[in-house]
Amino acid sequence: MKTTTFIQYVSRATYALVFTAFIAFSGCDSLAIEENSLVEESQANIKRTTVGTVYTFSDMSEVGTSKLRRNNVAIATEFSTSQLTENDTYTLWWVVFDQPEYCSAPGCGEDDVRQAISGGPNPAEVSMIGAAGGSVAGADGRAYYKSTLKQYDTSLAAFGDGLDNPLTAEIHYVLRTHGPAIPGMIEEQTTTALGGCLPGQPNEGMCEDIQFAVHISPIVP
Repeated sequence: MKTTTFIQYVSRATYALVFTAFIAFSGCDSLAIEENSLVEESQANIKRTTVGTVYTFSDMSEVGTSKLRRNNVAIATEFSTSQLTENDTYTLWWVVFDQPEYCSAPGCGEDDVRQAISGGPNPAEVSMIGAAGGSVAGADGRAYYKSTLKQYDTSLAAFGDGLDNPLTAEIHYVLRTHGPAIPGMIEEQTTTALGGCLPGQPNEGMCEDIQFAVHISPIVP
């Protein structure tokens, strides 16, 4: 099955610049993340940790924090956010720039993604991977996601070759809304790129990227 969606996020050098890239999504109906013991197995080997701010696309408001832990075999994600709509559904996605030193100026972002999904040269080795998390928002409008992405794991890749360089890749998180929870479709809404928003579905056209965070590697490639 092949569908099309939009992914929005910002350039490393100019966070205020929000752009939209067409993402060709192909794969199975569900991208639910599986429990992964890698975090515990490699805890002693964590090499680098960065903490970032979660921003909204609409006005660049600060709405949460994110953390990225890295070692030579995986990355571990924590994403804590707020200002979500009660009973709406959300998914969190990884956008991986495996070779950030080859990103186009002014930094990893729009041009690199467009080039990658067009089938042209992909020197930055861009991948979109999901889902790093999914949930239905409660009355407090908050959400917390925690997940692990293993090196060379392409099972959740919407496009690209997955994560090759955990220690040096630039990682962007993108939080996506799927609109109000739909009875009988909540799993699809919290594990896929367009769950609930496809033509003929109750939330048709409502899927939208609303928040993001960026983690630049502290290690120079």
